[in-house]
Amino acid sequence: MRLLFVLILTVAGMTSVTAQKFGHINSMKLLQLLPEIEKADSVLILYQNELVAEGDSMVQAFKSKYDTYVRDAQAGTMSKLQSQTLEAQLTREQQDIQNYEKQAQNMIIQKRQELYEPILNRVDEAIKAIGEEEAYSMIFDTSNQSFVFITESEDITQKVMNRLYK
Repeated sequence: MRLLFVLILTVAGMTSVTAQKFGHINSMKLLQLLPEIEKADSVLILYQNELVAEGDSMVQAFKSKYDTYVRDAQAGTMSKLQSQTLEAQLTREQQDIQNYEKQAQNMIIQKRQELYEPILNRVDEAIKAIGEEEAYSMIFDTSNQSFVFITESEDITQKVMNRLYK
């Protein structure tokens, strides 16, 4: 009787192990296929170009003031007080430019997140829905290349694409 019980448990355990279904997807490749990503990238480039143009304008204004300062300082047409005042103003403007550059970088990162988040959420929902509907035990993302070997794993990229664009 005990042997029969152990045999039943062993067969049941083997059945549950063999019933596991694994899938994989390369999320980076998938994202490259999505037209929404291309559109988001275009919007991001336009936004970045606007910020760069504003930064360039600040730099040009600074350069013009600096050139005037150097010319007047070399000509000796400025008093010491005028020179100090202009130097302080140029230093502030230079700091403003540096702060703007940092702020612009953060704004670009924030805009990218804003543009990508709805797309990434849709992809995530599609992957989870396929996982539940088709009873996958696990779905791996192979884009980070941390997996050296995966046995019997199904690539679900096309299934996700079909779900996103049905």
